[in-house]
Amino acid sequence: MTLTTWVLLVSACFAGAASPGPSIALLSKTVMDGGIRAGVVFGSAHGLGIFFYALLVAFGLSITLSFIPLLIGILNVAGLVFLLWLAYIMFSSSFARSESDQQKFQISNTLLGNFGSGFLIVFLNPKIALFFVAIFTQFVGDASSFQEKAIMVSTATIVDTSW
Repeated sequence: MTLTTWVLLVSACFAGAASPGPSIALLSKTVMDGGIRAGVVFGSAHGLGIFFYALLVAFGLSITLSFIPLLIGILNVAGLVFLLWLAYIMFSSSFARSESDQQKFQISNTLLGNFGSGFLIVFLNPKIALFFVAIFTQFVGDASSFQEKAIMVSTATIVDTSW
């Protein structure tokens, strides 16, 4: 992988990490409720989720899905249910009439809960897999070496975790 190609990959990964979405909203809420330490745990778990998706795509998501076509359907449904649940909690807490009636949007206030939230917001979002399929197909070919794929996975993980 040339330096120019790597810079393009970093730029694409940065654009994906910086784009607003449910991850940024949940991270912001986690930091406001639990502080910087909770945010670091959430961000690390988010990076781990990105690592798994990048690894799957770089090293053969298309092969896996050809053997288990039901897998993408299961991930789509699980991601939809999780995101709808998050949306329900956010909307119901924002429309509460008083402090006593307000349901606080919080999955868990423990570090383990923050870790789980950070990982699941990525892992149950199939759009991230589609993002990596769209991006990585520009950089991976049949002749790509193990080292090039490892650089791609590492780059995506580091950029996302750092962001």
